[in-house]
Amino acid sequence: MKKKLLLPLLALFAYTTITRADQRQWDYQVDFRLRLDNREYRSEYLSGRTFFGLRLVPEIRYKWGGNSLAAGADLTRDFGTRGNFQPDPELLLNYKYDDRRNFRVCVGAFRRDEMSGFPSVFTASSKSFYDGVFHGFTVRWRGNGGMAELIGDWYARRCFAGYFNGRVHLGQVYSHPLHLGTYTMMNRFDTAKHVLSYLFAGYELGRRHIRAGLLQSKESSGFMADVHWTWRSFGTGGILYLGDSVMPLWAQYGSKLYFGDPLFRTTHGIYSRAEFSWQPHIGKGMSLRLSSLTHYDGRTLNWQQVVAFSATIWRKN
Repeated sequence: MKKKLLLPLLALFAYTTITRADQRQWDYQVDFRLRLDNREYRSEYLSGRTFFGLRLVPEIRYKWGGNSLAAGADLTRDFGTRGNFQPDPELLLNYKYDDRRNFRVCVGAFRRDEMSGFPSVFTASSKSFYDGVFHGFTVRWRGNGGMAELIGDWYARRCFAGYFNGRVHLGQVYSHPLHLGTYTMMNRFDTAKHVLSYLFAGYELGRRHIRAGLLQSKESSGFMADVHWTWRSFGTGGILYLGDSVMPLWAQYGSKLYFGDPLFRTTHGIYSRAEFSWQPHIGKGMSLRLSSLTHYDGRTLNWQQVVAFSATIWRKN
């Protein structure tokens, strides 16, 4: 067994040794993130509360050619709980290959940032912030005809989540792509399994998009449309879902099985969300976003305010 492990390590060492010195370098980076999320909810599906969290992510990365090895930690503090940082900081340790054109793969414990954004029915915003590390792999391919992304996350014993994001370009309208696509996820928690897929037609204009299609799970299906539009530092968007609850086993498993926004479990046939945001330019390496969101679950109107700030404290390329 030791010989089997030693040979790949020797091959990797030999490859890094013969790689040109100007292609080898060290990167050091410390990212800081803050999120204040105030929810004034009257919904029967989710009570009002305030999240206030900080994340500190130091990371060191050794690069050669299109390859890199990284080590670091993801330290999180929630001001709604006792103590300072969480008692078990998440370790980052991964290998990544990126040809900087079409293909990228990452294996190990890596940041959730390696995954492109999924709609909130798949991953709630609080889940993305407080669970910032994947343990598994991600593979992404992007070409002229579309793109495909596959992620596997072994987040606990007997627990696995898989994600797929794909696009097929149909052509261009006013120089912007029109495509068919899907977001699909499967989460296995102990003996329970949740499978959810969003099949849609979409139109993208840079950071703006319009999508509409079928949201399908094992137990239910419905129509969903989502829109995001930006103008200078302002943004607006929304989601409309018409159909049955996509989280029928919430009472038994809750957020352990369903990672998405709990308001999608409404039984009143409709869920809608409208968002208005402002993202001013405050400096290089920093980002500030102020958002106001309204949620309608078929009976009650709920209000949410979010302040999200991020900064790269120190970085060397």
